[in-house]
Amino acid sequence: MKYSDIVLLQEICLTVEDIIFCDSIDVSFEFVINPSVYGDENVTCEGRPKGGVAIFWKKFIGVKIIPLTFVNNIIGVKIISGNKEWLILNVYFPCENYSREALCLYREQLAELHNILTDEVPVNVVIAGDFNADPSKGRFWSELKSFTDSLLFDVADLSLPIDTFTYLSPAHSSTSWLDHVVTSDRESITNIVVGYDRCIYDHFPLTFDVDVGDLNYTKNPKKGIESKKFINWTKFSEEMRVAYATRLEDFFENYWNEAIFCNNKVCSSGVHKDKLNEAYAFLVESILKSSEEFQFDNGKKNNITPGWNDHCRHKYNDAKMAFLVWKQKGKIRVGFEFDNMKKTRLEFRNALKFCRSNEESIRNEKLFSSLQEKNKTEFWRKVRQIKGKSISYASIIDGESDSQAVVECFSMKYKGIFDDINSQDRPVEFDNQINDYCSNDYYKRVTQRQIQVALSSLKCGVGWDSIHSNHLKFAPPAVIGFLNQL
Repeated sequence: MKYSDIVLLQEICLTVEDIIFCDSIDVSFEFVINPSVYGDENVTCEGRPKGGVAIFWKKFIGVKIIPLTFVNNIIGVKIISGNKEWLILNVYFPCENYSREALCLYREQLAELHNILTDEVPVNVVIAGDFNADPSKGRFWSELKSFTDSLLFDVADLSLPIDTFTYLSPAHSSTSWLDHVVTSDRESITNIVVGYDRCIYDHFPLTFDVDVGDLNYTKNPKKGIESKKFINWTKFSEEMRVAYATRLEDFFENYWNEAIFCNNKVCSSGVHKDKLNEAYAFLVESILKSSEEFQFDNGKKNNITPGWNDHCRHKYNDAKMAFLVWKQKGKIRVGFEFDNMKKTRLEFRNALKFCRSNEESIRNEKLFSSLQEKNKTEFWRKVRQIKGKSISYASIIDGESDSQAVVECFSMKYKGIFDDINSQDRPVEFDNQINDYCSNDYYKRVTQRQIQVALSSLKCGVGWDSIHSNHLKFAPPAVIGFLNQL
């Protein structure tokens, strides 16, 4: 997901109760979901739920995005960028089983889609997803083509080679071109690619670019930079320090700000106040940009299936390679490449199924192995993984155990803080102290040497603006001089 601005997912197999799971996928994305269902509401919820669609988009993409929910496996977002407006729809259509009911359901969903387009009246439209319509076979393609022709829309992915496929049947190894990109503005859709290297069977991801106008990627206003990016200062080498200092010094080489050269010790110019804010913002941005290349992602690690490295990884690589060779040979239906593709894929699926079915025993084997090898560090690490974090909650606060009494206790504590005379917007004697300062010659200039001493004594830590103490300790003389002028 990190390489895409918007992600459209179909057949997600997530019910209403499972939606909370999406919050943990990627904190940098917002989402809207039309959940999967079990079919007849009177039927017991057993087996795999059907359908379901979802759209994920980056929170700070720089355009206004309005989520839209519809019915019948259709969901969308409206994108407003400058004077451009786009409607992006994510669809999942019924499967073809050559029954009369399937054809009726397909036509019903096309009618629903037509009603949505009529109601929304968008300027530009992109409809993407699993249409379950193959241009070379089945009844549904003619239905879809009639629909797009009636609206003067284009199926943009038809520009791909004629042997393109987006689905490889896990059971029969047959291929189909079921996923499409339909648009009202063909010129705005570019770089359509089927990701054959992303998986080895079922649906392959279809990626494309949409020209929605200029994007202004913004940072999280609460955290300054992405909260998952950090610098490992314990491994910050001398070469890294030199590179960081050199890059940072380049930012300040030709920087000019009139406010920092103002000699009026009691200056009250509004222009100068704004300039000082600009200077601070420039300082923070320059420091963060200069250290970008040394950052690493400290986000949550993927929840890897136990036993993956021992049982699945090599089989997955073999299956992926066999699939790519088979595709390169022209997707032949007989011969060594075809048989090898099916064989390696089956071996991988069986290995993955084994790991998922024996997750607990595999964990225990790993634990026993580390104990047997007298690897205490690894042993206790695995024990902590299995045990998880134990969180204990206080049941008594200042001798109070009753819930209402605890609330009152915290209320008094916060009230004492907020009512403190030194915690007000303008503390007591504030005006008098300022007037006294202005009427006397208390003005003393802080030297660069004093700033360097102060920075060298900073404790290790990071501020709300994402500036770490080491950012300042390793700063070049130009930055020290800049701080001195501020």
